[in-house]
Amino acid sequence: MSLIRTSFRIRAMSGQAAAEFALVAAVFATILFGIIEMGILVYDYNMVGSAAREAVRYAVAHPSDTTGIKNTAINSAPFLSTSDITVNTSVTDPNDSSKQDAQVSISHPYTLSIPLLPSISVSLSSTSQMLRSQ
Repeated sequence: MSLIRTSFRIRAMSGQAAAEFALVAAVFATILFGIIEMGILVYDYNMVGSAAREAVRYAVAHPSDTTGIKNTAINSAPFLSTSDITVNTSVTDPNDSSKQDAQVSISHPYTLSIPLLPSISVSLSSTSQMLRSQ
């Protein structure tokens, strides 16, 4: 009689372990995908900043070529579109009115998509400014 009870307990405990594993695996997978998604977010933010710096370097040399400035930013970060980029090439320096600066602002919407969690929209933005003339 005790042999029957022991084998029943083993089966019941193995079913319990499967249910616990399913709960823990769901939490672990959500955390793992969250870490991966945050890595992609940081990478994209870095790319937006780099694209703004490259575009403002181009804007210093070619201040009237706004499409070239936008294309330079898009070549640096291919996920950008022309609607994400704002170009100002004749910004007056507040410290010295005789200096003209070139300024490029990039704002890119990014949607975090982590499984089992609602989607979150984040705006990645960067502004770069460089001396154009004295």
